[in-house]
Amino acid sequence: MPNAKKEAPFELQNILVIGAGTMGKQIAVQCAGHEYDVTLYDVDPSVLGKAKEEAAQILNWLSADGHICAAELNLILSRIRIESDCASAGARADLVIECVFED
Repeated sequence: MPNAKKEAPFELQNILVIGAGTMGKQIAVQCAGHEYDVTLYDVDPSVLGKAKEEAAQILNWLSADGHICAAELNLILSRIRIESDCASAGARADLVIECVFED
């Protein structure tokens, strides 16, 4: 069946990104920019403490380069939630993306 549209078994709305480092923040920003609600989780409180501010910096760069409108910046940022509790972070997740440092 060419061009047959498949029905998804559920609606994807909430994405959990595990790891709030460089790559995790960028993935969270991209997902939020595509209108998904994102929870950004990390075990390191110092990383989480600056994650939202650094996500805002990424959005500022995207805005300055003309990739997003300045008006979209706050809306995209509002879709990103920071979480330090693993159980709470995963409670609403429809999709989990793991991007943690491999040791």
